[in-house]
Amino acid sequence: MNLQRRLLVGLLAGTLASFQPVLAQEEPPLILLDTQQEESSTGTPEDAEGQPRTGPVEVPQIQLPSAHAVSEAAGAQGPLVIPERDRSEGALAAPAQQLLVPLIPTRRLTDVAQIGASQPTPGILRLTGEVVSVDFELDLPESAAVPPELMLTLRSTVNVLPDVAGMTISINDTPPVVIPLDHLSGFRTVAVPAAGLTSGVNRVRLDLRQPHRIYCGPEASFSVWTEIHLPQSGAPIDANAVAADAAGFALALHAQMASGRAVPVRIDEDEDAAPLQQLAERLSRWSDGQARIELRSFYSLETPSPLSIALIRSNRSHAELREGADGGLVLQVEHVEGQLPSLDDLLPKLPSPSNIVPALSPGDPTALAELGQQDIIGRTRYFRHEVPFDLPKDWLLLSNQKARLQLRYGFADSLPEGAILLVKANDETIRLLPLDRNGGQMQEPLDIIFSANLLHSGRNSLIFEMMVPGDPPDEICLPRRADMLVVSSDSTLLVPPAPAMTLAGISEPLSGLGSGDITVPDGVLDRTPLDRAAAEMAAGLPPAPASADPSVRLNVISVSDMSLIPTEHLGVTGRTLQEALITLAPLPAAKSPSPSIPAAPRYQLTEDAPEAAQQSDPDAGSKDNTGLAGSWRLRNWLAGVAARLEAASFIGSDESLSSWLETKQGSALLLRPNPEEPNDLWLVLGPQISAQSTLRALVQLRDSGQANGEAAILMANGTWATWSPVRPPELREPLRLSNLPAVLGNYASWSPLLFTIAILGVALLSAIPALFFILFTRRRGQI
Repeated sequence: MNLQRRLLVGLLAGTLASFQPVLAQEEPPLILLDTQQEESSTGTPEDAEGQPRTGPVEVPQIQLPSAHAVSEAAGAQGPLVIPERDRSEGALAAPAQQLLVPLIPTRRLTDVAQIGASQPTPGILRLTGEVVSVDFELDLPESAAVPPELMLTLRSTVNVLPDVAGMTISINDTPPVVIPLDHLSGFRTVAVPAAGLTSGVNRVRLDLRQPHRIYCGPEASFSVWTEIHLPQSGAPIDANAVAADAAGFALALHAQMASGRAVPVRIDEDEDAAPLQQLAERLSRWSDGQARIELRSFYSLETPSPLSIALIRSNRSHAELREGADGGLVLQVEHVEGQLPSLDDLLPKLPSPSNIVPALSPGDPTALAELGQQDIIGRTRYFRHEVPFDLPKDWLLLSNQKARLQLRYGFADSLPEGAILLVKANDETIRLLPLDRNGGQMQEPLDIIFSANLLHSGRNSLIFEMMVPGDPPDEICLPRRADMLVVSSDSTLLVPPAPAMTLAGISEPLSGLGSGDITVPDGVLDRTPLDRAAAEMAAGLPPAPASADPSVRLNVISVSDMSLIPTEHLGVTGRTLQEALITLAPLPAAKSPSPSIPAAPRYQLTEDAPEAAQQSDPDAGSKDNTGLAGSWRLRNWLAGVAARLEAASFIGSDESLSSWLETKQGSALLLRPNPEEPNDLWLVLGPQISAQSTLRALVQLRDSGQANGEAAILMANGTWATWSPVRPPELREPLRLSNLPAVLGNYASWSPLLFTIAILGVALLSAIPALFFILFTRRRGQI
């Protein structure tokens, strides 16, 4: 009876508590996505009069601190919602929800921490260096009221000197607002006045000044940073002003991309590959290859998302946007027999950072301004700036022709001794310039001549890297009013023209790979995971450029499907390919036959060990090894000469693919098995690699210009090792007198030894007619 009475009392108390919010008219509590911080930051809930609350309060599912609250929300990555209340007389209205319109960086950020802006953690923007700037776009819906404030969730490292560190926020053309960077223990949400916000696209610029509290120099530049929690930063608007339409879906996708999370796509377990591939392609075109997707089941219980897509097999072809059961927007796509309906009205083109790299025309001096660069200004003790550009896909110069950079630059006066500027082409230093003398002005134009073979077809980078030591390095840097370095945008780069030639390999089809070129071949053993991996990769890959070959195809398989690869031209078995991707357990060591007999040591610690060994062999002194040692030295010398001649013979390896793979162990393998089908690539996924990791590695290989081979394996350290067979460059234009020197130079650089032998052969052949002429024209009787 006591147990029943307690249950009845608890049930009545819970029923009364459920009516408590209406009776007491209390504020909804602050709910954070991190439950531990929620407990520590909210404390004991109180009502408007300061009295403790006695019952639970119904609150929105996902909430954010109010506009004037200061919260510790370091781990939250969900959508941001701010609870508000209508304080009209009479009955209390239901709490309204406010969404945060996210800040979208105007350029793509690297996932490697560096000086400037980077995103090493999903959803976390890191700004590193004493002086950093970053630009955002903020797209406010026309249907929503313009908010008066901007929410920024920030934290800074303890190395920042909080007394003078600050952030300047500029919105459109209004006067900037300055806030201190004095919160060093965790994320804090700050409300910033935003009088300059308007409906539509807004420009938001953040300028940070964050000196080191102790040190000065390049090392100190890497030690000072401020992070912005993008999912909890933006402009709060009324959630009711965002309708379930294309504009609302675009806003939700912006928030999803800002949080660094994938877009959930719910499908049946037996969903066909065709509609999934079509959806991935359309998402790629929509987001310019930025929409990461995560495939889920309709029956899974993952965390609710503000955005999702449902792919449904149906008897009609239809697509619509609606509100899901969890409150998020759902794009419901129904398809018939694998054909998706048109999504153009529901998936408009998103304003996103462009991935287009400007093209450089060989043979003409090109100013940095024509490559999309303004004046490059360095303000940090360590400064690095890359100028990317594209060369034609059939541009090839292997000989020692010269490119020229006419550099127009200047630097501050009184820079410490040892300040330098490194000018690099594709991370190869081409000039070191001192910055500790004759400063305070623009320098005379400087011509930097470097080897054009440091460049390659496709993407290249011209890099400016400055290092200024501290003076002294163990004290705070003195404030500076002048910039340390400026590289003028009218500096020019001249790349010599080259004949249309290519080195056979996977680089050309890989450069033209787009979101619609990833497929899973017929005959795979387990198709479902491969179809999903191919769809995830396609959604994160931009569409193919207009100049790409439409026949490019990337076949994705697993290690169990090696038999599908046509390996006749590679001279390798499927077993060898499998062993390169599967880590085999080492065999157990053989046991000693007798525990009493110690094994021979593998080391030597005494100087007289050789003498002892000689005394143990009574016939050692009578043996003469002089001839044998001399023979081994001769063999080693001949082997060294042969290795040097082989290295000078040609570009490539005469080692078979099978032998090359015996020393390699990786997680993914990229092949072009049939030279007769040069645009047919095969990607073998190892058992321990994800689709997203593979996609990032493929993009890295494509942009590095190091894919001149027929096979590449992704090593454990994240780098690619390539295998290049011996194949001469391929000429893709008619041979003329104008391009003859460059063509011969490429062949001579590809194989100096063979080219020299060929020249000697031609010289010998040219001497044969002269020899015959002498023999037939000599007088009789003369010798």
